This record gives sequence, C-alpha cells and structure tokens, in this order.
Amino acid sequence: MLMPILMLLSGVEKLVGATFQKNLIETSKGAVRYAAVALDIAASLTQNLPYIGAISKVLVEISKFVDEVEAFKSSWKVVISKIQAIQTIIDDFGQCYNREGRCLVNVIVTMYKCKATSRIRLIRKSSKLVAEVAQCDRAVDSALSILQAKLQLSQWKDIRDIRNAVMGHHVQTPRVSKLSSPSAATILPPAPAIFFGRDKEVDRVVDLIVNDEPASVAIVGTGGIGKTSIALASIHHSKVQEHFQTQRFFLSCEATSTSDSLVQALLKLFGLSVDASRSTSPSDTLVLYLQSLASKCLLCLDNLETPWDSDKDQVETLLVKIVAVRHLTLVITSRDSDRPRGIKWSELKPIQPLATEAAIKTWNAISHSHDEFSILLIQAVECIPLAVTLLAQLAQTDSSKALWASWNSESTKFIRSDGSESRLNSLDLSIQLSVQSPRLRRCSGAIDFFGVLCMLPQGMPEMRISEFEAAFGIDFKELRAAIRVLTQCSLAYTLDGFLCVLSPIRQYVKSHQELTTPLTRTLFRQVAWVYMNVISANESLHLVNDIHLEIGNISAVLDLCLTEEQAVVEETIKFSIVCRDLGIHDTRLLRKAATIAHKSNMSLEGQCYCEQGVTHHRSGKLDDAQQALENALALHKQANDTCEQAYDLQQLGGLYMRLNRLEDAEKALQSALDLHKQVNDRLGEANDLKQLGGLYMRLNQLEDAEKALQSALDLHKQVNDRLGEANDLQDLGELYMRLNQLEDAEKALQSALDLHKQVNDRLGEAYDLKQLGELYMRLDRLEDAEKALQSALDLHKQVNSRLGEANALQQLGQLYMRLDRLEDAEKALQSALDLHKQVNDRLGEAYDLKHLGDLYMRLDRLEDAEKALQSALDLHKQVNNRLGEAYDLKHLGQLYMRLDRLEDAEKALQSALDLHKQVNSRLGEANDLQDLGELYMRLDQLEDAEKALQSALDLHKQINSRLGEANDLQDLGELYMRLNRLDDAEKALQSALDLHKQVNDRLGEANDFQDLGELYMRLDRLEDAEKALQSALDLHKQVNSRLGEAYDLKQLGQLYMRLDRLEDAEKALQSALDLHKQVNDRLGEANDLQDLGVLYMKLDRLEDAEKALQSALDLYQQINDKLGEADALKQLKKALDLQKRIDTTLA
Repeated sequence: MLMPILMLLSGVEKLVGATFQKNLIETSKGAVRYAAVALDIAASLTQNLPYIGAISKVLVEISKFVDEVEAFKSSWKVVISKIQAIQTIIDDFGQCYNREGRCLVNVIVTMYKCKATSRIRLIRKSSKLVAEVAQCDRAVDSALSILQAKLQLSQWKDIRDIRNAVMGHHVQTPRVSKLSSPSAATILPPAPAIFFGRDKEVDRVVDLIVNDEPASVAIVGTGGIGKTSIALASIHHSKVQEHFQTQRFFLSCEATSTSDSLVQALLKLFGLSVDASRSTSPSDTLVLYLQSLASKCLLCLDNLETPWDSDKDQVETLLVKIVAVRHLTLVITSRDSDRPRGIKWSELKPIQPLATEAAIKTWNAISHSHDEFSILLIQAVECIPLAVTLLAQLAQTDSSKALWASWNSESTKFIRSDGSESRLNSLDLSIQLSVQSPRLRRCSGAIDFFGVLCMLPQGMPEMRISEFEAAFGIDFKELRAAIRVLTQCSLAYTLDGFLCVLSPIRQYVKSHQELTTPLTRTLFRQVAWVYMNVISANESLHLVNDIHLEIGNISAVLDLCLTEEQAVVEETIKFSIVCRDLGIHDTRLLRKAATIAHKSNMSLEGQCYCEQGVTHHRSGKLDDAQQALENALALHKQANDTCEQAYDLQQLGGLYMRLNRLEDAEKALQSALDLHKQVNDRLGEANDLKQLGGLYMRLNQLEDAEKALQSALDLHKQVNDRLGEANDLQDLGELYMRLNQLEDAEKALQSALDLHKQVNDRLGEAYDLKQLGELYMRLDRLEDAEKALQSALDLHKQVNSRLGEANALQQLGQLYMRLDRLEDAEKALQSALDLHKQVNDRLGEAYDLKHLGDLYMRLDRLEDAEKALQSALDLHKQVNNRLGEAYDLKHLGQLYMRLDRLEDAEKALQSALDLHKQVNSRLGEANDLQDLGELYMRLDQLEDAEKALQSALDLHKQINSRLGEANDLQDLGELYMRLNRLDDAEKALQSALDLHKQVNDRLGEANDFQDLGELYMRLDRLEDAEKALQSALDLHKQVNSRLGEAYDLKQLGQLYMRLDRLEDAEKALQSALDLHKQVNDRLGEANDLQDLGVLYMKLDRLEDAEKALQSALDLYQQINDKLGEADALKQLKKALDLQKRIDTTLA
C-alpha cells in the first residue's frame, strides 16, 4: 500500500525541514522509512507550485490507507474526514503552504504504526498511539482551518480587485466633501469548539441547505438557545463545504438597526462600496453583485431580529430581493418565532434547550468535571446553552456548591407574578451571576467598562484600544486587564477586529440601569468624545473610511448623547451627511436632533430639517423632502441665517426640477444665487449657476444656459473645485451639441473627461464618454462613437451604475441603427429598457420605447412600432414630460403615414406641434412642420405643404439649425419637382447640399445627390444625373446606409434603362432588390420588382417580367399600397397582353 505513496511523494516539494526529516528517518521502521527517504529526496527540488497535484494524490492514498488500519478506526475516521476537506480545497484552488502540508507526513507515519501485525505490541503501545492519533487530528484540523482562512482571504482580495469602489458624480456643496467608501471582508467565523447534543438540528439544517436548494432556512429560538452555534456548525459541515466551497458568508446583524445599515454591512462583507450617486442604490448594487456570482452562494444573517424589529417592511423587501437570486441559499437566525414575510421558508422547528446529557458534556468541556450541584444548576437553567456555558465558566474558579447557594439566594428575584419561572429569567440569572463573579469584581473598573462596551452594538474596535486608553487617562488605567477578564469570563469575545458582547448579555445589561455606574457614564463620555473627533475630521479619507466601518457604533453614541448640547447636534448633522453619501437614508437621528435644537437654536433646527429633506430627496420620498426643506427655509428666515437660506433654496430648486415645477425651480435657484452673492459664497454661487444652466436647457433657453454654465465654470476654477469644473464642462458639451457647435462640444467634453480622470471620478468619465459617443454620431465618426459608448458602458458596469448602463445601451442602440446593425440595436435597446425598469426610471423607459418604435418601423414591424410608441407616449404623460410626448406624437405621425392612416398622422403631428409650442421648443416646432409638409405632399395638398415647409425653414434659420434648414430645403426641392418648378427645385436642393456639407452630414449630402439625380433625369441631363446618383451611392456606402444605397441603385437602374444600358440596369436593380430585402423594406422591394418587370419586357423576357410584376403586386397588397398595386396591375396586364400577342402570332 505504501508504494504508491512513495512514488507520489517523490514529486512532492520540500514540505518538512532537515531536522524533522533526520529524526523521522532514524525512528521510522519498514515501509514508512522509505517514505521518509522519499521526502528527503523531494526536499532537494525547487519550491514551486507543481507539488500541488502530488499532495492531492497523497491525500487520496491516505484516505484509501485508512481501510487497512484496524486500530483506533473510529478516531482515524475523524482525521480522514478533515483530510478529505483539505483535498477538496487543494484540488479546487491549487494552492497550499508548507506548514499546512507537513502534517501529512505525521499522518502516514502514525497510520503505519497503527497497522501493526502484533496485537501485543499494539496493546502495549496503545496509550502512546492514542495520543499520536489525537495529535494527528489536531494537526490536520489546524491545517484545514488555516487553509480555509487563507483561501477565503484570497477570494476576498480577488473580489475586491474586481469590484472597484463606486465613485460619485454629484454637485459638491459647501458642507461636506465627496466621500469614497471603503471595502472590507470578514473571514468566516469558526465552528463552535464546544458543541454537544445538536446533531439532529445540524443534520436537518444541512439537509435543507444541500438538498432543498435554493433554500431559505430560519433558525429561530429564544436568546442563548444556541442558534448561532447551530448555524456555524451547519455552515462548516463537510457536505455544505463541498457544496458551496468558499462561497459561504456569515454576517452578524447585531450592529445594524435598519435596512440601510444592513445593506451597508453586507456590502462591507463582500468588499463592495457605494457613494452618493443616485443612479444606483446600495441595495441594487448588492443584489447585482449577488446575481453576478458565478457559483452557488450561502449567506447567513445572524441576529436578524435586530434590524427586522425596527425596520420590518424595508428589511423584508430587501430579503425578498436577496432570495430572488437564483443560486443563493439564505440562512437566518432570530429570536422572533415569526419569520419575515414574502419568503417561502423551509420547514424547521424552533430550537429547544439541550438534553441533560449534552448540557453535562458542555459543562465538562469547560470546567472539566461536574458534581451533583452542577446537575442542579444545569436543571435550574433548563439546559439553555448560553446559561450552562456561563455557569460552567464560573465553576472554574468557584465551586458548584457555592454557585448553587448563590443561585438559590438570587432566584426568588426572578419569579414571575404568577409564581412560574421563565426560561429567560433563568438566563438573566446566569448572566447576573457572571457579572457578579469575584474574578470580575477583583479587576478594578472592569464592570464599569463592561457597561460601556454593551452600549456599542458593533463592539469596541481593537484598532482604537490605544486611543480609548489615552482618552480614559487616569479615570481608568486597567483597560487591557479588564478586556482579558471579560474574555476569560465569556462575557466578551473578539470577532473581525472588534471586542464584542453576545446579544442576550448586551440586552440584559441595557435593561439593568443599576449596572450603569458613575464611572461607566464618565468612560462613555470619553468614548463619545473620541467618536466626535472622528466625525469632525471627516475631510481625511482614512477617517471617513473609519466612519464607514463604525457606523453602528457612532449612530448609537450620537443617539445616547443627543441632549441639550449644540455640539452633538452639529456632529449628528455631519454624520447624517456622511451616511447619506454612503447610501444610508435614515432620518431618525436628524429628527431627534431637530427636537433638541428646537429648544435653543432655530438655525440649527433648520439645518436638521434641511438635511432630512435632502435625504428624503435622495431616497425618492419627494413629498417628505419638500415638506422638510420648506420647514428648513422658514426656520432659517426666522433666524435671519442668509447662508443656510441659500442652501435650502438651492436644494428646493433641484427638487422642483425633479417634480417638473420648472418655474418654481427657477425662482428658488435665482434666490439662492442672490443670497450666495450676498454672503460671498463663490462655491455656492457656482453650484446655483450650474443647476440654473441645466434648468435653462430644460426650458430650451440655450443662450441663458450657456451664460450660467460658463459663469459656474469660472467660479469653480476660482475656488479650485476640479470636480465642479468637470461637471460644468460636461453640461457645456451637451449644450454645444444642442447649439450644433460640435467642435466646441468636443473640446468641452474632452476637457471634462480629462478632469474626471484627474479626480478619479469614474462615473463622471462614463457620462463624458457617453456624451462624446453621441457627439461622434453627430459628426458621422461612427467607429469613434462605438468605442466611446462601449467604454462608457464598461465604466458604468464597473461602478455598478445601472442607470448609466441603461443610458449607454440606449445610445448604442441608436448607433447600431445608424450602422444598419438592427439585430444588435434591438438587443441594446431591450437591455436598456430592462435596466430602466429595474431602476424605476420611467423617463428612460419612455425613450427606450420611442427608439424601439423607430427600430420596428425600420424593420417594417409596424404593429410593434405602434405599441412601443404608444407605450412611450403613456409613460411621458405619467412623468409629465411634454417634450417627450411631443416627440412620441411626431414619430406616431410618421408611422401613420407609413400605414397610410393619413388622418391619424395629421392629428398626431398637429398635437406634437401644439406641445412643442407649449414647451417653447422651436426646434421641435420646426421638425413637426417639416413632417406636416411631407404629409401634405402625400395628401396632394401642395400649397399647405409649401407653407409648412417654408415655416419650418424660417424657424430652423431663427435657431441657427443648419441641419434643419438643409432638410427643409431638401423637402422643398422634392415639392418643387412635384409642382414642376424645376429651377426652384434645383436651387433648393443645391442649397440643401451646401448646408449638409457645412455640418458634415454625409447622409444628408447623399440624399441631396439622390434627389438631384432624379431632377436631372427630369431635365434630361442624364450625364449630370449619373454623376449625382453615383455620388449619392458612394456616400451612402460610406455611412453604411443600405436603404440609401438601395434607392440610389434603383434610380441608376431607371437611368440606365433611359440610356438603353439594359445590362447595367439589370445589375443595378437586382442589387437594389437585394439590399431592400436585407433591410426588410417591402415597399422598396416591390418598386424594384416592378422596375425589373418593366426592364424584362424591354428585353422580351416576358416570363421573367410576369414573375417580377406578380411578386411586386403581392408585396403591394401585403403593405396595403393601393397606388403601387394599381401600377403593378397595369404593368402586369401589359406584360400578359404582350405574351398573348406573341402566343397568337406563334399559333
């Protein structure tokens, strides 16, 4: 059996030191000696990763070897189960360390000793071998724990690198600077070391986790009953380890009091962070991350009742989102017998106390022996595990008899009014005896400090112990001694760098005011002082990260300290701003602070209301936001606080814009600007002007917008606010695009991108790139546009901005339509629509549907187009976006023209025109008039058409829209051809061509050349016609407009027939037909087939002519084109008559 191991060990790298090997060789016998020699040879090899495979194979052979070992077989099975766990880890991750591998050699040696042939020798050495087997067990257990910890830490580092911190993109205010959230990871707590009598419960939980996936398991029971121990034992069970590998996570919810704080704790657990950006909520970031995990995941939320009790609805909503993740299994522990609603919980009965035998084993494991008084104490506490543990701990220094006497003297205090004892009272008495233990009493100040520790829900951070020690000064010099004693008495423990207290013990201390001594109050004030300094120093990124790590503690300290002191109210305001920027929208502390400030400081009370309003605005509670901000403004007016009034008005302006109350927004922002000027607050002025710039763009007051944004930019430069500069330039870039100043737009957006990179604002970068992508589309630089938009999409994904992703995908969808990649366009727009729905952005949804409507028109899916555009219209009405409504109606008008529903088209376009007038969008008016001109041409109302197109042209000139002018002139050229005013037509089309060249619109140029080609054919200038059409074809190819190419080829086909170049005509028309099929333009196909039918008649290919014309007729009938149908019938009759005459002649 050892030969395979010998062969495998020859490939193992140096796992043991030279001294150890020498002793092993000298003491080993038989085959084990050869194994040691093989290891010695292996020691000469270089230390590198190839030994991993060899170790894995050694582990397999050891597992087989155990079958041949008869002595101490049950003990060996325990060792082997842990060895198999090590093998699983190594096989999966290919990573091991020398220290953890060394224990395997001892296993081989000891197993061989146990495989002795002489039973006498085995009996003689049994005690020694028992000890050696136990040593192997401890060594393997240690190796397994170390490997798990290292691998989990490695996994966290990988996640941290992939999930970069989310950076913010928002306007700075004079109150706080922008924050960056930290990442953190928590190593899985170990399984309980002392754990008896719970096999049945653990097996049930494991069975649910492994076999009922994805399960939702609630471990419920009274405090101290052992819920956490059962959860940890289940998580560490070999079946669960095998099933989930390293994707097992555990979070204590003891320090969380709301859904928001629970989300933050989970983000910290997974190494994620979120900033103040409103584009993606922290809970969305969390759920997206969980959905992105490639493998099965187990998440355990311990003490869930803490946040659930205080924020029931929101916590339940969060849990429903979490369990909706397909591959996630959820385990919770809770004192509440009820379970959170909205989830299908697996069947698991509430946890009961231990059996007496298991309780005695627990006692013995701690105090090493028991007697009759121990049994009496165990029975008195009804075998509650925590109570048994606490009493056994006391029994290490006091006798069980003395403890029993203490119990009897105190227990009468815990009798209920009805004379019965409660199980919880038994636990309380156990805790009381622990708190009153002589060991704790002998340590000066330990009980007083313990009271402070119980006030900190997260526990005391070990990194601050020196800081607290210095703060306590001469009042309490025995901090470290107190920590040691509390740990020895099992009243405190360390976890994830915090000195913690179990929840039942914390609840007991909080409910017994007599434990809050004068020294406790003194020490707590000093702890509070330390945390106040942390809040005040929040300009330091390092200290901000500390705030994030200790939000639960700081919140609790502020809650307890909120009294008459103004300083505490001010720190509460600062802390609430930090929390908001970290995605926590809890206004409880602010409400309490406002009540305190009301008694003494009206301005400070107003600040509390203002920050409540901003927090409500961020969380989407707009009515609450308005009420709070208006209260703040009223208070600040009474207090005559100009600076705070300006800030209130600035926040109200932003809120009114969101509520689409644009007139109120302008008044508020203008007032804010005036007040900021009075107090000479240039940063405040800059932020007011930036918001006004955005408002003026909404109002289409583009000149005013430019002035405001340029002024904001100048001020942000003066105060050296680079993030503010970047955001101003981004808005200016958007404005210049609206003004068709595309060169200026590119400069502004590129500058914004450079600045956003300098300040490491990836979200800002993403928006810059998205805008540049849109600009490049305008410039017909479609390759650059795709690169920019794809980069924007990637950045939005990195920072978990689903709204940004959606907007980038929406723009990519439009780009793909330009590139004629219609399948890609549909995928992008559908993805954008899904994301906009997820983030509840109805305006985004509306525009996605509008673009999908355009796409479906291109694909000739006109029914789908109408549904999409009607849905877009409904959404724009819901969000009161009249400009969006106008655009939807415009596109519905175009659709109805396609469907030959010309009356509906006129109604839709007229409604669009009315709405554009209401919102003062002259560009919209001009475009509607252009569409109405085209409609009137279809209706043969040529006088109305000319009026509409001339009005459109005048408006486009007024707003300096050269592109609009060019398109109007192009339509007027077509109209003049209809009116046979061919000179006017040529002038109009030539002017259109010149303008399209000026604005670098190659598609427009191509269409102008196409129309000029048709005009020259009318004028019998066939050489000019060919040049124009060839130019159109070349340009349409450059911009990848297959539909344009198809029409050019069709016109060339007709020209070649005129020139009697029938072979060229057939090639051109066949190419046109192929292209029209590719873009699914059935009207174009029908026209090409009709032209081919006419050509085939000229070529005397009457059978081909009949087929082509019949196909054309079928298509015209399908799309309900009566005029086309009539023309096709006419040509088909002509072809059939020719065929009939030929047949008659031949007969």
